[in-house]
Amino acid sequence: MRSKKLIYFLFICLICFNSIYASGKLWNNGNGYGFWNLKSFSGLISLDAHYRSGFVGFPGNYPDSLTSTFLSGELEIYTSSFFLHPNFFLLNANVGLRPVRNLDLYIISPDNSEINTAQKVELNGVLFEGRAFSINPYYNYNHIFSKREYTTNLETFFTNYGAGLYTPRLFLPSSINISQYNWEQKEIQTGRTFSTDQFTVNAEISKSFNGFSNNRFNVDYLDYQRVYSQNSFVHNKSFTWQLQNNFLIDRKNNFNLNSNISVINQTGSQTLNRFTVLENLYSNLPANIKMGIKYQYYQLTQFLYNTNQNNAEVWVEHKLFKSLTSKMFYNYVANKQNLYEERIDRMGIGFDYQKKIPTGILRLNYSYTFSKNDRKNDAGYINIFDEEIILFDGSTVVLNYPFVDIQSVVVKDITGTIIYQENFDYILIERENYTEIQRIIGGQISNGSVVLVTYTTVQQASLNFNSHYNVYGISITALNNFFEIYFRGVDQNFNNTDLIYSDYLKTLTQKLYGLRITYRFLDIGTEYETYISNIAPYNSLRYFLRISSNINNNFLATLTSNYRIYELLDYGTVQKFGDASIMLSYLVWSKSKILLEGKYVVQNGYQIDLNLTNINVEYLTSFRQINLSVGYQFYNRSLLGIHSQYSGLYAKVSRRF
Repeated sequence: MRSKKLIYFLFICLICFNSIYASGKLWNNGNGYGFWNLKSFSGLISLDAHYRSGFVGFPGNYPDSLTSTFLSGELEIYTSSFFLHPNFFLLNANVGLRPVRNLDLYIISPDNSEINTAQKVELNGVLFEGRAFSINPYYNYNHIFSKREYTTNLETFFTNYGAGLYTPRLFLPSSINISQYNWEQKEIQTGRTFSTDQFTVNAEISKSFNGFSNNRFNVDYLDYQRVYSQNSFVHNKSFTWQLQNNFLIDRKNNFNLNSNISVINQTGSQTLNRFTVLENLYSNLPANIKMGIKYQYYQLTQFLYNTNQNNAEVWVEHKLFKSLTSKMFYNYVANKQNLYEERIDRMGIGFDYQKKIPTGILRLNYSYTFSKNDRKNDAGYINIFDEEIILFDGSTVVLNYPFVDIQSVVVKDITGTIIYQENFDYILIERENYTEIQRIIGGQISNGSVVLVTYTTVQQASLNFNSHYNVYGISITALNNFFEIYFRGVDQNFNNTDLIYSDYLKTLTQKLYGLRITYRFLDIGTEYETYISNIAPYNSLRYFLRISSNINNNFLATLTSNYRIYELLDYGTVQKFGDASIMLSYLVWSKSKILLEGKYVVQNGYQIDLNLTNINVEYLTSFRQINLSVGYQFYNRSLLGIHSQYSGLYAKVSRRF
């Protein structure tokens, strides 16, 4: 497959070069018409020389030493040309080639988070530009080496081609897009491979009536196949219909109605039928009052899981002068599934107050939410489908329900199509009756990602309770933002409970105290947090620092650092998270500068041990359109007992034309 792609790549290069060569010789009558005209031609040519040495050590084994000396080059060409006339067919082409000797050692060594393209073809054409209809064919191919979070080396092949038909001048402007997407990625250290083949058709019609409404209707057809590390194969076909409307009820835009109706029918590995209606009315009323009404209907059928949900909410907001904003709301949720029925009545009030004080600002906020929950179902095992979880480093994230069957846990991406692997992308830790989930650095899950978790748990016969949720805070900024002290708190408790296992209800008292000092180029502070709960309580102490300075426009320095000590009270364990990064730039003269970039990351705790150092020093200069850079890099990483270290010198000369 790869050899065929390379042959095709060279064939495309040959066509481009022949076209460029011929374009200067083909006929043009001087009136903008010609068989083939070259509008622009530019490019880049470079040569790299590298020397690297280092070793990789595994627990219980002797280290494997590596030495690599190699040359690499790069050639990129950018052209813009047209056939017969600029408004008939316009073609933009970008072709790149980066041959590397001793490629295997190259992709294992550190790359300072830059993306290194080995081959690239990007073609984008426009037929009948500016006419009643236009066609946009395109083709993209990339072969890329990159690194994920400084820990996992990747090799990726990407191909995307298709065409779009656009009719912007019709009474009903419309478009049709057809595309084929192929993606293959390999993790060098683990050997895991991932691939996606996707065929998509999108048709869209849009119309606006006198500025009072914007309407759009689109239909999508998707046929995709995904293979995840040879352990999971997914093949789905789906149709999606969606109607979106935005209505301005009056000329002053005081009343606005937004409507969104969508239908999804999916067959294959993950059968799915979903119908959604979302209506949102927003209004500006006299006396600085705003009001909103929202209604959502959600119907889902998936495998053995059926749900129907009605969600209605009304809210009112009032602003007094510029300092006090108050809000109140009522929310009604009725959820009926094949396993249980649930009704939630939720109401709340709150305010935000901001007042100028001598040399500073005082801010106060408070909100209270009361919720009455009534849930009926039979006792026994139930399946929880697609519970949304956000995974952040340095925080405890537990699944919502206790008594989880660990063997039943399936973790997917937010689209529900990529299935992550335990002990490669995430780990599960049992915390009493609950289950904690942590991402693994360098895996497929990035920090702060939303994942969907499906699992089986023991459910009791009924859940009836009232909850009380308070959020409050205060902050004082003084001496023209030099000094800030702040406090935030959260309390959650329950009453009128009617349930067997009280662990289903998460009580908590969370308090965060913070201090920040800001002066010109300096930003420094600390935060102390107590989290008292019946589920995974902890104490946390965090320090942060940021320094940014620009001296005489010649010297730029930026330093950021964070350090957090995280103590899990129930288990007597401590986790530590620290990172620091530095960037220095010194302008020697108008066309020469020195760059220093460094990063240090440390994590200590259960299955998160990491110690990473990455430093790069580079000197860059240019003369007579020639760019020259020389540098030194150092890379040292210890991750879960695997130790890697590299250092090396490099030089690069390039010229744009």
